[in-house]
Amino acid sequence: MKKPLVIVITGPTGSGKTALSIRLAKVFQCSIVSADSRQVFKEIPIGSAAPDKKELAEVKHFLVGSHSIHDAFNAGIYEKEALSILNSLFEENKTQIVCGGTGLYIKALLEGLDNIPFASSELRGELETEWKTDCEKLKNELQRTDPEYAKEADLSNKQRVIRAVEIIRLSGKTYSSFRNKHQAERNFNAVILATDLPREELYSQIDKRTNKMISSGWLDEAKSVYPFREINALQTVGFKEIFEHFDGAINLEEAISKIQMNTRRYAKRQLTWIRNQQSVIWVKPNEDAERIINKIEENLNSIELS
Repeated sequence: MKKPLVIVITGPTGSGKTALSIRLAKVFQCSIVSADSRQVFKEIPIGSAAPDKKELAEVKHFLVGSHSIHDAFNAGIYEKEALSILNSLFEENKTQIVCGGTGLYIKALLEGLDNIPFASSELRGELETEWKTDCEKLKNELQRTDPEYAKEADLSNKQRVIRAVEIIRLSGKTYSSFRNKHQAERNFNAVILATDLPREELYSQIDKRTNKMISSGWLDEAKSVYPFREINALQTVGFKEIFEHFDGAINLEEAISKIQMNTRRYAKRQLTWIRNQQSVIWVKPNEDAERIINKIEENLNSIELS
C-alpha cells in the first residue's frame, strides 16, 4: 500500500504561498497544516500575515492561531503536534498540505530534530547580559563558530542567537550538528513546492503587503502586545520596528521602511535555505494546478525509480 503524501508549499515571505496552498487543497479536498513559527500565535494574526477569516473558511487550517504568545512553542513541539495532526488527517485523506516559510519547522517535520542539550539558566543569564552590552559580538561569535546556521538564522532575533551560542558553549559542537545528524523515519512521502517570483516582483509584493498590514490595524495589534515585547514570539521582523516607533526612537514612516527592508532580507535567507534543499519543485504562485500536479507525479516517479 502506498504511503500517504505530504505536499509542502514553501517560499519566501510574500510570494503567494497561502493562496497557492488553498487552491491545491481544494483540488485534493484536504486540509492545510501551517509551518510558520509566528502564525501559530492567536494574538498576532495581522503581524504574522496569517490567513484571514475568508481564507480560513475556505479550507480547514491547523496550527494557525492555535497557541498564545505566552505558550512555549518551538521546532520540537511543532514536530510532535504537526505529526499528530497529519496522522489524524491521513485517516480521511492520504494527501495533505503543509504550508509555511519556517525552514526549521519544515525540517523538523520531514527529517526530525536530534536531542539538543538542555538550557543552562546560569549561562542563559550571562548571554542575556552580553546581548544587552554588545549584541554584535554575539552575532559575530555565532557567524564564526557556526556559519552554516548563521546563514539561515535571523541574526536580529535575540532568542535564536542566544540559544545557538548557548548550545555551542555547552556542548563544544555547533547548533547545526544537532539538527543535521540523522533523518527520522516518516510514515509518509513528501514533496516540496517552492513559490518562484522574480526578485523585483517579490520585493514589490513585500512592500505592498507591509502597507496593507499597517492599514489593516497592525499598529493596534502591536500596541496590544507591546507590554510583552520581550517574549520570544515577538522577537521578529515587524514588531521590533513598530516597538521602536512606540519607544519614540523612529517615526512611523521610518518604521515601515525598516520593516520592508528587513523583510526583504528575511526573504533572501528563506531563499538560501530553500535552494539548499534537495529535489525542490519550483512553481509559479498562479501556475495551473494540473501542471503542478504533473510535476508532483513526475517527482514521485523519479523517487520510486531511484
